[in-house]
Amino acid sequence: MPACAWKGLLLRCVRFMEGKGKIVKTMGGVFRLCADAVMIAVSFAIAIVLRYMWVVEVENGFHDALSWQYLEYYCRGVGVLLPACVGTFVFLGFYNRGRFYQSRYKILTIFQGVTLGYLIGGFVALYFAEFWGFSRVALVGSYLLSLGLLIGARMWSSIWRLIVNQENNKN
Repeated sequence: MPACAWKGLLLRCVRFMEGKGKIVKTMGGVFRLCADAVMIAVSFAIAIVLRYMWVVEVENGFHDALSWQYLEYYCRGVGVLLPACVGTFVFLGFYNRGRFYQSRYKILTIFQGVTLGYLIGGFVALYFAEFWGFSRVALVGSYLLSLGLLIGARMWSSIWRLIVNQENNKN
């Protein structure tokens, strides 16, 4: 698919999500949704790679079929986790009400959202194991990495905003 087609598809998705009464009401919300999706995909990729390295070094050794199997695990896992997690985040109001939560409630809400999203993804993978099956160890690793990344990103945003406000007040 050419790059211009991806750009057009992305712009249509943004326009749909920005509409009145739609899923995400601001461009900032769309940006946070995309950033969360990237963080979940990256955390799952890291977890799959670490699991693959463990299998190659400790358990079996390297062979080409194993490499393709873990690439397939990644594609299947991302296909389950992204909709489950992003849908849960939208349902919990990460992109509409999330910035109004107090700091301690924001961490709790993110913890609940990530946990619920991964539970939904895990149950879907378990229920449809022959089609959506992937490494359960990588799922746990990805859950922990996603939790750290998402909470860290939200807290970094709050800390940065506090620092900028203090700098503005000095001037």
